[in-house]
Amino acid sequence: MRTGLFYILNLLLLLHYEVFGQSCCSGGTPLIGNIGMQHLEKNEWYFRIGYDFNYINDLVSEDEVLEDDTRTRITQSLLWQSSYGITDRIGITVLLSYINEQQNTFIANGVDNRVSQSGLGDGFLLAQFSVPMSVKQELIVVSGLKIPFGKTNARGEDGILLPPDLQPGSGSRDFINGFSYKYFQIFGIPQFDLNATGGVRFSGKSSRFEGDVDYRFGNEFVSAVGLIKGFLLRKTTLTSVIQLSYRFTQADISEGFELPSTGGHWVNINPGLNLNPAANLDITIGSEIPVYRNLVGTQLTTSYRLNLGVSYRLKSSN
Repeated sequence: MRTGLFYILNLLLLLHYEVFGQSCCSGGTPLIGNIGMQHLEKNEWYFRIGYDFNYINDLVSEDEVLEDDTRTRITQSLLWQSSYGITDRIGITVLLSYINEQQNTFIANGVDNRVSQSGLGDGFLLAQFSVPMSVKQELIVVSGLKIPFGKTNARGEDGILLPPDLQPGSGSRDFINGFSYKYFQIFGIPQFDLNATGGVRFSGKSSRFEGDVDYRFGNEFVSAVGLIKGFLLRKTTLTSVIQLSYRFTQADISEGFELPSTGGHWVNINPGLNLNPAANLDITIGSEIPVYRNLVGTQLTTSYRLNLGVSYRLKSSN
């Protein structure tokens, strides 16, 4: 009886994906792209609070944007990062998130179906190591776990379990590896740096349907390369950033079967500004603009993305 029920639930999930597709941000916000990898000295703290606004309104079939205004989604995320330098080369990072998901579906005869969910999202626990390099280079590698703090059993007003892309959490423990590389003063130009980052997430089993269905989000790879130029404005440093980023996710898997309309390739441009009003204080403003998508099947995906962050460094006296 239980086995039959599991297969019925899995069939309903497959039908949902076949009809509606999946957004780019299953199970909350893509945290792997929000890790702020920073070099830390011994006994140094790094704190960052960030806000992420993701407007999801592009219906994309493979690499073609379709004309469709029947569904709109907004994901807003609050992110808190705390990092600590155990030595001049080894540190630890904790990243927590709070997610708000809103979706409007416009049905025939002017009916508007709205779904909204909020709650604690997933988090990261990471160890980082600063690799010895020359004075003009910096390399940081990180490794750790994504921890499923967020709920995965949120239901709509009709009592039906919401799909994974409307849940605050993913329900899975994932392995994370990443790096950040900087080359300072390229071409010998002061405050003109090259930055490259990359990361991979290996997904574990998600606790969908109280863990009775073997559901796994697709593994994810992200990378970015960009240029950073600083300008001194009186006593304040203003830094402009332009990056080209790439994201790839494999298809989600349920009971051994790949789900349709999940996974794909995303290429984005990420311009941003960083303001340094005090020695230990940074304010960052960033954005994400899609330039190319090649997705599996038909998916609702990001139209644009905005983010704001404030970070502060504190050197402990211990």
